[in-house]
Amino acid sequence: MAGKGQSPGEIYKQLERKRQPFLDRARDSAALTLPSLLPPSGFSDSSDLQQPLQSLGSRGCNTLASKLLLSLLPPGGQQWFELAVDEQAVEVLTGQNIDETRMEESFREITRAVHEYVETTSLRVSVWEALRHLIVTGNAVLHCSPAGNRVFRLDEFVIERDPRGNLELIITREKINPMVLPEELRAVAMRNDNSLDADWEKSVELYTCVKRKDDQSFIQFQEVAGQIVPGSEVGFLEDESPWIALRMVSMSGESYGRGWIEESCYGDLRCMESLLESVTRAAAASAKVIFLVDPGSPTDPRELDKAPTGSIRQGRASDVQCVQVGKHADLSVAMNTLAQIRDRVESAMLLKTAVQRDAERVTRYELEMLSRELDASLGGLLSALSAHLLNALVRRIIAMMRATGTLQGMEVYDMGLLRPKITVGLEQMGRFEELNRLDQMLAGAAQNFGPSAMTYFNMPEYLARRAAALGIDPEALIKTQEEVQEEQQAQMRMQMAQTLGPKAIEVGGERMMDIMQNQAQGAG
Repeated sequence: MAGKGQSPGEIYKQLERKRQPFLDRARDSAALTLPSLLPPSGFSDSSDLQQPLQSLGSRGCNTLASKLLLSLLPPGGQQWFELAVDEQAVEVLTGQNIDETRMEESFREITRAVHEYVETTSLRVSVWEALRHLIVTGNAVLHCSPAGNRVFRLDEFVIERDPRGNLELIITREKINPMVLPEELRAVAMRNDNSLDADWEKSVELYTCVKRKDDQSFIQFQEVAGQIVPGSEVGFLEDESPWIALRMVSMSGESYGRGWIEESCYGDLRCMESLLESVTRAAAASAKVIFLVDPGSPTDPRELDKAPTGSIRQGRASDVQCVQVGKHADLSVAMNTLAQIRDRVESAMLLKTAVQRDAERVTRYELEMLSRELDASLGGLLSALSAHLLNALVRRIIAMMRATGTLQGMEVYDMGLLRPKITVGLEQMGRFEELNRLDQMLAGAAQNFGPSAMTYFNMPEYLARRAAALGIDPEALIKTQEEVQEEQQAQMRMQMAQTLGPKAIEVGGERMMDIMQNQAQGAG
């Protein structure tokens, strides 16, 4: 941690040296994939970005980010988290005269409100941008506020973590127009830089410092031109922090993370870039057409050059030859190597073309198995992102909605007792496996023992488990056992009225109902 009593600007400049090795490696990865995510040092709006020769890196990054986004925040109203409490928390809440049934209903309302917030805001766009930064650079800071969301890239912030990886300090640096500053701060900035008075297109640096206050809370304040911005100091709990510091691959004792590109396919992309440059130059040389004429030949080169297609000229064909590069064998070796590298990169990026094997006929079962194996390789990424991204997002969204009054009546709950349970990622993969086993069990029983085997299954429980495995809320969708019995009884009454008449129901309806129900159960 930097020394106490220093301004955020001074601390930022000290921590830049610790960040530099990670920044250099991240820029190398970005240069091979998405250069605009992390431009080189000294880049300005008037500079041109040097694009890589191959597009496989950028396509793989965008595809992997989209897959992660669909896995973490699935569209279509699919439930991706639920609120859970342990037994001790239930005792605390019920001790506050809160009915347990009402409490569960409130939890469902909170869950629906959070899902609706994600569907109606641009949060997915910010999360997708953060995922691209994580894949390429390995680090990103997501700031969530009611005014909007923003993603800070690696060269816009410094960070400090303790040896266990817990966040201790974040300082972001932004360049803003002096016109947006309060009058007193604008005067200070102009005294520090006299050129601001003459050129309002210049900008000043705004530092936002977020540092840990104690085990459960942080404090935030801003600085411009060495002066604290009045009214910028604010405190908040760690569980409700608007600052979500993310890293893709974490290493013990390091404050920054490593990108997926650096970990999985950086060497392959570099080799592909170098080989493509050589192959492209060789292809351009091979495509150049030049004819040579024997100096002692009577054939006039100028006549050949001006001769239109299909015309007749005097000369010997053996005196005219076309220049050939003759590097076909060497280029074949390079192309075969490029194909092997492409397959490795596509597998690392989980591209669809890496799934299908090179054959005339590929079965659907093969494609499903290979797709499942590739998706399973996301397990480490999904577990890390579920723990650090989704958990923090749920708590932050709930905190914002409570602060704005969207969640009416939820103030009675201590949100510290609630524990978001992420139901996507590895949890979703496990549910899909359970769904397959349930279906195999039901189909196997029907195949081996016939339709009568269905009487040994508890269908309401099977339907509830199937809905849970698919991430569907079964409430108001699956009938309860009581509702099914009431419908059966109403149907039996109608059948008795049609068969025996209304008088039979008044005289011995209950007895007849029991007999008919027992007969129906015995027949089932």
